[in-house]
Amino acid sequence: MKIGIIDIGSNTSKLSVFQKGSSDSLCIVHQQSLPGRMIFQTQESVCSLTAESIEKVFQSVQILHDSARRFDLKNLIAVGTHGLRKADNAGSITDKVHKMGIPLHILSGKEEARYVSLALLCEPKILGLNDFVGIDIGGGSIEIIVFRSQKASSFESLPLGAVELTNRFFSKPRNPIPQNECNKLKNFVRETLSKSFNSMDLSNKAIVGTGGALVFVQKTIAEAKGISLKEKGIIHLHDLLNLQEQMAKLPISKRIKEFPQLDEERAEILLAGLLVVTELMNLTKLCSLIHSFRNLRYGLAREFFTYGKILNEKPNTKAVAGNH
Repeated sequence: MKIGIIDIGSNTSKLSVFQKGSSDSLCIVHQQSLPGRMIFQTQESVCSLTAESIEKVFQSVQILHDSARRFDLKNLIAVGTHGLRKADNAGSITDKVHKMGIPLHILSGKEEARYVSLALLCEPKILGLNDFVGIDIGGGSIEIIVFRSQKASSFESLPLGAVELTNRFFSKPRNPIPQNECNKLKNFVRETLSKSFNSMDLSNKAIVGTGGALVFVQKTIAEAKGISLKEKGIIHLHDLLNLQEQMAKLPISKRIKEFPQLDEERAEILLAGLLVVTELMNLTKLCSLIHSFRNLRYGLAREFFTYGKILNEKPNTKAVAGNH
């Protein structure tokens, strides 16, 4: 049995196809990612996706749907995260996707964090870890889960995604980024985290992180050190700080040349993602984090193969639930 999951994010839309393996493990049969940053317009406090952005997101979903059809899937769903949560007109995308025969559920922040927690608990690298902090850094938000005795004790979803912060703090993100703009971003992140967590929640706990920004960090560091990506399971703070410093000094053309793993859209926002992660590491007083490829889609698949269904049967006001 297989399941396909389309994840409509603020910066990319992604497809993962999973098959249940032996010993309850999940095999990833296919993965695909398409760039497609959501662009918003705000009028009288109403935040809406632009018509162009709606069309671009829908085109990405169509391409991913065509890819998924090659696997003869009886189970295919789509989920939306922070970008669709905040868009007043997210129903325009929901309706289009539903007409394709794909149920689309817009996850609440806590739902998103819960599915990330299910994924991270499958990570072999956490064996022996009882108390730790799980994070998923995305384009629109960061999900933070505090684990105690290998059980999720609290979930938070904060608007500290790489796209959100780039738009808010970097006046010219394609140019070298001034230090004062980096400092303002870091101060905002620090204040937001401090309001959501007391020092005992985070201090001296290992961090297990997932998300697109960390995948690109892993690729960059692994290539620089001449090792395979699979060998590189730990990300050190000093490597993050070095990468931050390099990226902040470069215009986007040189960022892409210096770091060929990055596409243009990722090159614009990666610095903001790095700054979020390093501020979180400063709060935990740790000098490294464990990187995991277990992500939101993995957590959704895990629930499906465990219970035979996925997501709440009752959709929220912007979602259409059902089975394909």
